[in-house]
Amino acid sequence: MAGNGKAVFLGTSGPLALGALRGLLSAGAHLHSVICVGEPAQSPPNELGGIQIRTHDDLATVAYDARLPVAHTYGSTDQDVRRALTDAGASLVVCACLAAILAPETLSTTAHGIWNIHPSPLPRFRGPAPMFWQLRNGLSVAGVSVHKMTQTIDSGPLWGRAPVQLPSGIGELQAEHIAGEVGGRLAAKLLEAPRIERHRRPVPFLSGSYQTHPTSADFSLEPKWQAERALRFIR
Repeated sequence: MAGNGKAVFLGTSGPLALGALRGLLSAGAHLHSVICVGEPAQSPPNELGGIQIRTHDDLATVAYDARLPVAHTYGSTDQDVRRALTDAGASLVVCACLAAILAPETLSTTAHGIWNIHPSPLPRFRGPAPMFWQLRNGLSVAGVSVHKMTQTIDSGPLWGRAPVQLPSGIGELQAEHIAGEVGGRLAAKLLEAPRIERHRRPVPFLSGSYQTHPTSADFSLEPKWQAERALRFIR
């Protein structure tokens, strides 16, 4: 980031966070460390004859590949996150896939706050399952936003947005990974912008923009849908 601050990545292993971390790294973001929320500490991938042996990718593995220090919170409570941020000495945090509302004391732990990568074009599709609702709405182009985290869900100053192309037949998890990569590259670009807070603007209020977790009824098809939209949603 611009200046001498420490930028830290914070998240839980999943397609959105994995994509976001990969996007940040591929765009050349200078991260100080990675904090894995609510996960037990794991050793680096085993090596056999100089070849890494792994069964799956997670945040710790991606960080290990990038030679970044890794910390683990072991829990996902506000107190766990605050302790991890304090120990990391972070001045700014880029976050993805953190299912928690943090207390003001935690949000103010770092000098420049916590930036959240949300897989929708805020203020549309606020809530815990934005990619599901974008797919259900038949979108071929979704979005991703980077905003400053507050105690109000998916609100706070909006730093930037970017479109996310959704190929026909893409699944929700793959779509989240792609959105994470786009969001990570966007965040990396924003990290290099000097004094970004001069340009901040609140996420505008949009009535009906919040959706909860989908219920079983939300997985049904609508008779009025065209075949392509139905196929997109089924896949």
